[in-house]
Amino acid sequence: MVKIKGAILAVGKEAFMEVHGQEKYKQIINFLDKKERDVFLGQFWPAQWYPLDNYIHLSEVIIQEIYHGDEEADLRELVYHSMEKQFSLVYKAFLTFSTPEMIFKQIPKITNMYFQGVDVEVKMLEKCRALVIYKGFRKEDRVIEISIRAWWEKVLEAAHAKNVAFEIQTSIAEDKGFSEYMIAW
Repeated sequence: MVKIKGAILAVGKEAFMEVHGQEKYKQIINFLDKKERDVFLGQFWPAQWYPLDNYIHLSEVIIQEIYHGDEEADLRELVYHSMEKQFSLVYKAFLTFSTPEMIFKQIPKITNMYFQGVDVEVKMLEKCRALVIYKGFRKEDRVIEISIRAWWEKVLEAAHAKNVAFEIQTSIAEDKGFSEYMIAW
């Protein structure tokens, strides 16, 4: 089972409340089962690991209840807002002096900081183009692709990349045990 770091959930919760308010957050949480409600109404411990299913279920509720099934449009904007908070808190110095190539070299280490049970491999294909392969996500985790895409777009832009293009080669939804993304800049 894939697990996600509490730091991501804490920043995501804060970003949601900044965009939609605390009352809307509580309304959304009420769509979850009791065990998940308890998790999302409590405090997230940044170093603790939580089941990815919690994040997936919350994301699915947000897509249905706030964005009326439109996965890409507004949910990506919410993810962007959350990532900007993370970047300003954690990655600011690293990204200021980083290049896209440095990010690709560090991605296995970065992924292990935020996900347990996920491996990532980077194949640099040519200058300014790479294939990134994630292993460990299940078909049911498909909604995480929105976050993966948003993360790559934002982190590469923060590392001074121009014209970032993200293309899904093999989706998590295909249930092949891996997903592949072609990323160019």
